[in-house]
Amino acid sequence: MNKKFLASLLYLSISPLIIIYIILIKKKKNKIIWGPIPIINIKNHSKCLNELGYDSITLVSDVYHINSRGDFDLIYNDLVKFDILKNNNYLNIFFGQIIAFVYTIRYARVFNCSYYGGYLGNTFFWKLEFFVYKIIGIKTIISAYGGDVYQYSKLTDFSLKHGLILSYPQMAKQEDKISRKVKFFTKNASLIINGNQFEGLGRYDLLPQSNLIVSEKTISKNYCPTNNKKIKIAHCPNHRGFKGTEFVIDAVERLKNSGYSIDLILFEKIPNKLLLERMKNEIDILVEQLICPTYGMNGVEGMACGKPVLSNLSNNTYSQVFRRYSFLNECPILSTNPENIYENLKLLLDNKDLREELGLLGIQYVKKYHSIESGKYFFGKIYNQLLNNKDEDLINMYHPLKSEYVKNNYIKTPLINNNYLR
Repeated sequence: MNKKFLASLLYLSISPLIIIYIILIKKKKNKIIWGPIPIINIKNHSKCLNELGYDSITLVSDVYHINSRGDFDLIYNDLVKFDILKNNNYLNIFFGQIIAFVYTIRYARVFNCSYYGGYLGNTFFWKLEFFVYKIIGIKTIISAYGGDVYQYSKLTDFSLKHGLILSYPQMAKQEDKISRKVKFFTKNASLIINGNQFEGLGRYDLLPQSNLIVSEKTISKNYCPTNNKKIKIAHCPNHRGFKGTEFVIDAVERLKNSGYSIDLILFEKIPNKLLLERMKNEIDILVEQLICPTYGMNGVEGMACGKPVLSNLSNNTYSQVFRRYSFLNECPILSTNPENIYENLKLLLDNKDLREELGLLGIQYVKKYHSIESGKYFFGKIYNQLLNNKDEDLINMYHPLKSEYVKNNYIKTPLINNNYLR
């Protein structure tokens, strides 16, 4: 018998118990819950809310190998009490997600998740979960992370599409499912936070360039050049097609052949804590990604460590809206794609002062837009509107002409549209 069909029958059999539980619960629900996808970003999102005085926790399915168990408050395995269930991966997940769903019903005031959905996101009952939340007054916030929203046939950047197919070919077969979830949450979510994905998304309620947040201990106090005899260039190719790794390798080899004394270090499948330590102490330049037309967590971490960062911000279809209505023009990342990576690396290799300037500006930028303090500003306004009925004009939160937060200590870089005019 098909496992998914069997799981559905089991869900149906216990649903009356869940309904009775919903009817009987009376205690005040005050938690903000994040899950179930264990992306590291939600750890710091939750921390921001706790520092604002909310009771916020992360409850995720498991832990990725690059992170540690201590990064999250609860995982499914914590909720499943019997060893016979813990020791069977299928049963552990099955009962873990049911208990997580019931836990959310019991305690949540707000549930934060991605377009993947909630704890029943991989079941036939993923819609029902959110109807239950709505009925009992739990608000839902949706924030995309990438794989939950990419609909390959709708992408306007064909290099991005090709990079995704190279790295995640199986996702092309999930497009109908992704589209159904996007349409559902577009209509039913309490609030939607946009990322850099636009195709197929009909709604968002605020427009940050990025809502990625790193801990304060990640952010360097100042620019710290290495004492390397050779300039060391780092790249983290966890998704080679998506990041354009072959173009990075080729450019470094050509620079070596031109006489530059440099090394390329590829960080793959290492714990995030070790990656950050090596980034701060060993690396001079970080090449983040050349295909995906934005910057991600690795780029934020590179800037936080005081390193000049190269990433692809050259597609105006994606970036122009964030220059006009958000804070991208303050970003010191040097926009780099497969066609200009050789020239941009050469520029940084030849210009020590520019490396230092971009490194210092990166620290300043992360403090302003990607730190715990900046997250408290960001989530403070969101939750003030969502829970306290205050009009915070969220859609203009980072408008360069309307936002006092953006205008205050405006970061001026030597870049124009993230390009250095030689």
